[in-house]
Amino acid sequence: MNRQHLDDRRLHDRALLLAASAIDFDLTSAETGELEAHLATCPTCARRAAALRADASTLGRPLTLLPSRRVDDAVYAAIAQRPARPQRLWLLAAAVLLLVALLLGAVGVGAYLLRTRQTLPISIVPTPTAPAVVVGETWQALAIPASDIGSGWIGLMKAVAVTESGFVAVGAPVCAPQNDPTTCHASVWTAATGAGWTRVPDQPALELGLTVPTSGPEKGMFDVVEGPAGIVAIGHPYDDRGTGIWRSHDGRTWERVDGGAIFTNATISAVTSGSANYVIVGTVADPASATAPARAAAWASPDGLVWTRATDSAAMAAGSCVDTGETPFCAGMLAVAAIATGFVAVGETCPGTFEGCRPAAWTTADGANWVRSDTGLDFNGLLTGVTAGGPGLVAVGTICQPSCFNVSPPGVAATSRDGSTWTFSPVAGATELKGVASAGGHSFALGARNEFPALPAELQLWRSDDGIAWERVRTLPSIPDAASYPSVDIAAAADRLVIVGWVTADIAHDSGLPFLRNLSLRSP
Repeated sequence: MNRQHLDDRRLHDRALLLAASAIDFDLTSAETGELEAHLATCPTCARRAAALRADASTLGRPLTLLPSRRVDDAVYAAIAQRPARPQRLWLLAAAVLLLVALLLGAVGVGAYLLRTRQTLPISIVPTPTAPAVVVGETWQALAIPASDIGSGWIGLMKAVAVTESGFVAVGAPVCAPQNDPTTCHASVWTAATGAGWTRVPDQPALELGLTVPTSGPEKGMFDVVEGPAGIVAIGHPYDDRGTGIWRSHDGRTWERVDGGAIFTNATISAVTSGSANYVIVGTVADPASATAPARAAAWASPDGLVWTRATDSAAMAAGSCVDTGETPFCAGMLAVAAIATGFVAVGETCPGTFEGCRPAAWTTADGANWVRSDTGLDFNGLLTGVTAGGPGLVAVGTICQPSCFNVSPPGVAATSRDGSTWTFSPVAGATELKGVASAGGHSFALGARNEFPALPAELQLWRSDDGIAWERVRTLPSIPDAASYPSVDIAAAADRLVIVGWVTADIAHDSGLPFLRNLSLRSP
């Protein structure tokens, strides 16, 4: 263990010692300030301190001790039946005189309790607790360091995940110089509580290719998750090393993973983790053919380093690619989540045209063998997010009328107990739902209304207890000059929500391009 780890452990141990002391003793103002400052930046210690207070509150409940009449009668009967023994009176008298002074008070109190069966209270005064805060009700906008934003595609946030030490966000590359770059690195940020984001320094493992894509997936990282062997991020590096997979133990130091030939012709979409392994989902199709058969695809790994492609069974058929005039669009798995019995993925299937695309779902117990499970998903559209919530699962997406190229298409939610049979329902007023997460017994769906050039664009958050009835959360901070929200993501910890993404702002520059800025919101 290095010096930094030792120092970190001492800070955590010190905070827990102060939290325990505060239950029974008054802390000094300096100690109180030290404790509050640490708990505000360390969710793990905050949860442990709350557990200490909860235990003290439980112990503070009165304990009733009632003498048993049945036991009393048995004891007295046994005494009465004992045979008499010769005693020396002087020895007995001495013993009585010696003990009477010491035991007189205790004997009197004990006799009184035995006769009257009084309650003996044992109480601990609980530490006052703060009023409950409703997750998702109040929000604050967080500043992103100015060096990571600008009038180009510089370090734009794409996705966020909860980790043991806080939150990690990933995104588009940071290139230098911007106009004619000689180096580009994937952007990664860390924040202990979802606030105070710090960008991870550029390092060799985060280096990306210099190719600028004119179509297809954007360059950089676009999804991240923590699992059994650390943090895994995925993306498109546009270099000669193939699919972008990265792994980190702390979110600050990264290594590049060689996915190998099993990712040939793959377009990956999302990553998640269960208790024993990671799963990446996406699509496999011939990128040179505009109408090639599309196959949903998944890959599993126990450590984020060695990956195995799932069985390409009949269940993985995703229709045909769509000819867009540039890189063909191919349907498949778009999002994935871990459940108690394995994993569930959602996405879409297409017949070769956007007008006929339909939502799809798959389940697996081991990540290797998938089955189609989209019974009940009978509408024209797609699903783009899924989480454990509601009756078991909640997925969100878009209804396409007639295609998903319409401006701000309507949002839709679907629920399932186990991922095998689904029930869907439109979310009235919602548009283009892009992500979903669960916290505090609620499911939260994130969407955006982008009607450029009409201003402003609108970021939407919806809340539901069951995944069927949704209400609009209207406390998100607004951005008056927002022209669109091209990319947003939401992550949920036990006690808070974090939203990240980027927004185009209607501020013209010499280039005539809109200004791009990062977005980060936290609740509470």
